[in-house]
Amino acid sequence: MRKLIAYFIKYPIYANAIIIITALAGVLSLAMMPKSFFPELTPNRIYVDVSYPGASPEEIESGITTRIEESLNGIKGIEEITSISSENRSNVTIRIYDGFDIDETLQDVKNSVDAIYSFPNGAEKPRIQKQQSRGMGGMGKMVGFYALTGPDNLWKLKETADQIERDLLSNDQISQIQVIGYAPIIISIEINEEQLLRNNIDFNFISSAIRRSNLDISGGSIKTKKDEIIIRSNNRKTTEKEIGEIVIVSQINGDIVKLKDIADVNLEFSEIPMKSYVNGERAINFLIQKTPEEDIKKIANAVENYIAEFKKRKPEYNVITLFQFSDMLDQRIETLSNNLMLGLFLVLIILGLFLSFRLSAWVAFGIPFS
Repeated sequence: MRKLIAYFIKYPIYANAIIIITALAGVLSLAMMPKSFFPELTPNRIYVDVSYPGASPEEIESGITTRIEESLNGIKGIEEITSISSENRSNVTIRIYDGFDIDETLQDVKNSVDAIYSFPNGAEKPRIQKQQSRGMGGMGKMVGFYALTGPDNLWKLKETADQIERDLLSNDQISQIQVIGYAPIIISIEINEEQLLRNNIDFNFISSAIRRSNLDISGGSIKTKKDEIIIRSNNRKTTEKEIGEIVIVSQINGDIVKLKDIADVNLEFSEIPMKSYVNGERAINFLIQKTPEEDIKKIANAVENYIAEFKKRKPEYNVITLFQFSDMLDQRIETLSNNLMLGLFLVLIILGLFLSFRLSAWVAFGIPFS
């Protein structure tokens, strides 16, 4: 150690070079470091969700949940499996041991679940995904909460909210947005009782006709020497106009009765009570989130810039920042910076009372240098 100190005393240019390089590296690291309000923890859970409309919890348990749990036996890295069998849905949560590659385990889980061919008819394809953020109750990936207000017309608000969502997702800094504040959109079919009696049909007949005309099933494949042909029936109707054209009754003389002839088919919001108000006005809310690699400050700045530009384009609407974690982050950074300057000042004063000012300055310099 004495030789090292003596060497730097003899050749001070090397000590100065190390100080300059370290200071530049520290400043660059501080500027390039991704910022987050909460600590980021490595995700350790995989979720398997399967929908089975109309099934009871007992049917879900025996027909889906148990088979998924059995298929996961023997997969390396799994610490615990928990499941919930409720009406219409099966939820299986897989916890991974710390230190295991969750992507590798995720692929093993997908292969095992996809190999199950004994799910009940009517069960939808399993949805398998890994946990995106861990810890703090999911708050670690939160960026901010915003609200759109404007004309007292929910359809116009939704149309504008959809455009805002597309604009924000087109920004390189933003990758995750949740839009909330209105009930799910459904296609409503209101049948005329007089038309039912006139055509001698009932609700079950109409329901069966609509179901037959909305098929999206796989028929397997045909392999030839050169090609493999996939057989699939893709006849799903997704708009009110397409559903209105469904043929309900076909007469022997060629006359047909379409759904639009006996019912009013409309696109509307469901009756689920879901409303949001901000300052007494109807609003649609935006919940913006981030991945562990993204910078919360850059995302917040991108959102604020878009809000300012949006207000100029559409003054009849208003986007309000309800809460933003980057503001609290700025407050914490400001507190740390103030404490740093205060600490340096106190070190200089206290050491200056007992040592020379030059020596106390070098000791104080060691704090930010470290």
